[in-house]
Amino acid sequence: MRYLIAALFLATALQADANDADAVFRVRTATAMATAFAVDKSHVVTCFHVVKGETEITVETRADHWAKCAVERTDEDDDLALLKVAEAVHDTLGISGDESGRADAYGSPNGVAIKHFDVVINSEMGKGLSEKIDFGCSGGPIVQSHKVIGVQQGIMCVKDKTGTIVFKLGMFAYVKGDVVRKFLERGK
Repeated sequence: MRYLIAALFLATALQADANDADAVFRVRTATAMATAFAVDKSHVVTCFHVVKGETEITVETRADHWAKCAVERTDEDDDLALLKVAEAVHDTLGISGDESGRADAYGSPNGVAIKHFDVVINSEMGKGLSEKIDFGCSGGPIVQSHKVIGVQQGIMCVKDKTGTIVFKLGMFAYVKGDVVRKFLERGK
């Protein structure tokens, strides 16, 4: 009986990961491949540095089908961009400010396919992940309990007291979920 319960729990956990991944998409621009996630049926979030200066942006809404996107709003300081997708997406993720411990990260390393990564939020670093963020995973969600608690950034901007970016540090950084939520709420 104990094994049956464990097997059912594992099957449920695997299904949850699959459901989360259905709301994650590859992003393609003229110069980059990255990741985005749906926050409603017509909008996806990715990192600002992915779409900065780009005029043609598409997201893969289903296997080998790319839909055009338009940049609706950006925040360069927090490295976030909200894109309007030309056609509806089916699955979405909520946003949460909670962050600690183990989480699921999704991304498109080197622009290939959406992959799942186990990560641990390193609160001692403030904005650190236990795993290196691969090229192409910028904009990918970090998820706990089906809610986005962060967005993989690939770079971390270090600011002085005035808020000016002094340098960028890379590969283990993410934008916190509460920052993403505030960014989305500003547009309502």
